[in-house]
Amino acid sequence: MLPSNYRHRIRILEFTIDVDELLQEIEVEKELGYFWADIRTLKGEDIQTAGMEFQNNTFRFIMRYNPAITSNMIIEYQGQRYDVDEIVNDNLRNKTLTIIGRTKAGL
Repeated sequence: MLPSNYRHRIRILEFTIDVDELLQEIEVEKELGYFWADIRTLKGEDIQTAGMEFQNNTFRFIMRYNPAITSNMIIEYQGQRYDVDEIVNDNLRNKTLTIIGRTKAGL
């Protein structure tokens, strides 16, 4: 893939469990970093649940290989957060990753 295809800047976040001064477990947002990626839309589904409509968007984020990225991380792009559903090492060559991310937004 050409470097010019990686024109979208994404932020990858990780949530960890930390203990505060009162010995309570809290979830802390930790930034893994900013990365350049190519973003493709996979599909959009309209789901009706309990009389409410939700739009379920699935995107494919293609970026350079980084072994630190796991499926329990969040991708942030243009103020929207995406849950990581799947991570694929393209052709098992450790050159690019394809990350399938999904968001649900109320209409």
